[in-house]
Amino acid sequence: MAEDLNLIRRFITALVARERRLIVATAILRLAALWALLVLCSVFAVSQGWDRSAILMLLVGVGGVGAWAWIWVPVLMGWRPAGNALRQARLVEHLDPDLRGRLVTAVERVDGAPPGESEALVALVARRAAKRVALVAPSAVLPASGAQRAGLLAVLAWIVVVPAMFMAPGGAPGLFRWWAAGFDAQAAIADAEVHVEEDLA
Repeated sequence: MAEDLNLIRRFITALVARERRLIVATAILRLAALWALLVLCSVFAVSQGWDRSAILMLLVGVGGVGAWAWIWVPVLMGWRPAGNALRQARLVEHLDPDLRGRLVTAVERVDGAPPGESEALVALVARRAAKRVALVAPSAVLPASGAQRAGLLAVLAWIVVVPAMFMAPGGAPGLFRWWAAGFDAQAAIADAEVHVEEDLA
């Protein structure tokens, strides 16, 4: 029985690890797509001659709301449930109805049978569940479709953004210089304020 339960434990652990990897991968790919959107917004705003502070407010608003609603909320909502062994067992049961609750029962008894329960019965359930589990691939239980969609979206977003960057005034280098000029101006203002304070002192 111990060998069967260890196999089931390793299988459930693999499912937990896979789902969490998919959550992280999806978040990273969505972040890449969001970054592309911010660059596109920046290109558009610079081309229209918007004020730098207005563009910065737009980017902060879009980036902050997008990062929270589209990236962090799904990660926060999905991470804890992904670590629930019984939830993972139910996903497998849904995929393979022939298990008939055996995997859930075995997972509930991974740490040993409750007092008064037949060890032989638990061993039989665990053996049958382990045989079925050996035929199930984690990728079949947890497909990577969500991460693939996020990856496709990120690729398409950058396919649009890269040419758009060269359509900005001065092209991509001009866009970079435009932002760098703003940071240089802020640094110069801060430096001037320091000198004024020193003169007053």
